[in-house]
Amino acid sequence: MRWLFRFGFVDLFVVVVAVVAVWSRTPVGALGQWGVAWVRGHDTSTTPSLLAFFRSEAPVAEWADQPIALPDTAIDVGDGLPEPYRSAVRHGLPDPLPAATLALVGEGTDTPADRLIAWLDEHWEGDPEGALERAAIGDELRQRAIERATATGVEDPERFANHRRFLSQQAERDAAALVDGVMGLSVVLDLRWPVDDDVRISSPFGYRIHPVLKTKKLHNGVDLPVPIGTPLHAAQSGEVIKAGEDSVSGKFVILQHAGGISTAYCHMSELFGKSAGDRVSKGEIIGKSGNTGRSTGPHLHFILRLDGEAIDPAPYRRGGPR
Repeated sequence: MRWLFRFGFVDLFVVVVAVVAVWSRTPVGALGQWGVAWVRGHDTSTTPSLLAFFRSEAPVAEWADQPIALPDTAIDVGDGLPEPYRSAVRHGLPDPLPAATLALVGEGTDTPADRLIAWLDEHWEGDPEGALERAAIGDELRQRAIERATATGVEDPERFANHRRFLSQQAERDAAALVDGVMGLSVVLDLRWPVDDDVRISSPFGYRIHPVLKTKKLHNGVDLPVPIGTPLHAAQSGEVIKAGEDSVSGKFVILQHAGGISTAYCHMSELFGKSAGDRVSKGEIIGKSGNTGRSTGPHLHFILRLDGEAIDPAPYRRGGPR
């Protein structure tokens, strides 16, 4: 204890604060936390985002904290913008809107969302992502980026995710705000529950006392108790970004969907030959439920993430949480 008195309590306090700051708010700390989690056998399926440690604590999207539901009765829109994109535009627009979008929709007594929906109805060609990008930055900038992507051999260059890096920084930011915001909400509004709708949630999303570790931890998904061997369905169309097994999640599959949305399926007994890069369709059987990994009984642990941050999937279950 002699060194403590030599340097003084103030110096000790400063050192402690500095260490905590480095650990919790810098890229070095991010890598350190990831390494500790890996050594302890915790879930490290998502590589740490170093840039995330410089972001504010604001929610990644307003709708993530204020869940929205599709209309109970289908609306006949003719050849216009269909659901779930219609509701996603109405509730998922960025604030402020990109300058080009504001100029496009103009002014009126109705809301900017209503005016944008009217424009999308008029220009609907079956491609919501492309229509939203044109509304955000105009057709000329979009086409120029597609041409550049094509010239460099990019696969499927018309997809926003594949040509966005060929946009200017401002155009990419404006397009992402509109495209990712609306497409992300449209994905969760139209989720297919991975098991039968009548299966109850045995453990909801949120902080709880971990049944194995006996410490308070964030339960980053929902638990759905189903017998081993129950078919598991992809909640949305997308791409496999990882399929494997570890000591915590057991056998698992992670799918990437549009708009920064991903889903994960844990404690599985079988993976149906899925590997990174494989495309899956909504409702496709991707494997069977099990009791692998750190599990106290047969169930599916289902995770919904927006831009890498876990959000509660229960509000987006058809008919609401139960």
